[in-house]
Amino acid sequence: AAIPHMSRFTSEHGWPLYLATLSYGAISIRHSTAPESPMSFEAAGLNLRRPVLTSALGRVWLAFCPEEERRTILRDIGGLSLRQETALGVALEQIRRDGYAFTRLARPTRLHGIAVAIRQGSGAGARVMGSLSMRFPSSAMTEVEVGSRFGRRLQQLARAIASDARVKNAG
Repeated sequence: AAIPHMSRFTSEHGWPLYLATLSYGAISIRHSTAPESPMSFEAAGLNLRRPVLTSALGRVWLAFCPEEERRTILRDIGGLSLRQETALGVALEQIRRDGYAFTRLARPTRLHGIAVAIRQGSGAGARVMGSLSMRFPSSAMTEVEVGSRFGRRLQQLARAIASDARVKNAG
């Protein structure tokens, strides 16, 4: 359900997209439009595992998954100190307000990501089916610029994917 939408976005905007799901305490890349993108600076990374706490894909998953699932994920990756848990709670609130997350690594890197959740249902009962990330060089745009230009577009894309997935699953 996601592939046609992702390919269309990359064709229209140029940026590579990555679709990921949660797998054994990490976020795993399941599909990428990197091979289709003229602005891709890395390989597709299929089955590449990203850390939940620092990757945009994982952070957006944590922000929008049900509370019980979030507690299980955090327990499975080793738990957090009280200070880390407090900081994460603040970050997840901001991600929920914005509707998207950014990569947060300990040291700066040349590539950065913005991610949105692909959700089934709404409200407290919504389930995260996957997360979708757009990768870009940090020298090309600031987070504010990326959020302003692509945040809403990526959210719309995630809703279209979720809608098509519901139709495919119902059929």
